[in-house]
Amino acid sequence: TEPAGEEDPAAVVERTDAIARLLAELEGPDRELVELRLTGLETPEIAAKLGQDAHALRARLSRLRRRLREAGGEE
Repeated sequence: TEPAGEEDPAAVVERTDAIARLLAELEGPDRELVELRLTGLETPEIAAKLGQDAHALRARLSRLRRRLREAGGEE
């Protein structure tokens, strides 16, 4: 087992690969949304930047997270 607070390096690589695969499959607005979120922006900031409703973006992010989990990543 790993020390408290540290992840197994193999798990980190696996999750990173799952994210990369998901990003490769995404197009246009979904890809931009995930990329902005991965930079650390919060949903309201992304909504303002894209001129979209924050609630709609939260729903899209939720669907994209589900796809990521189904692809083998945790989140």
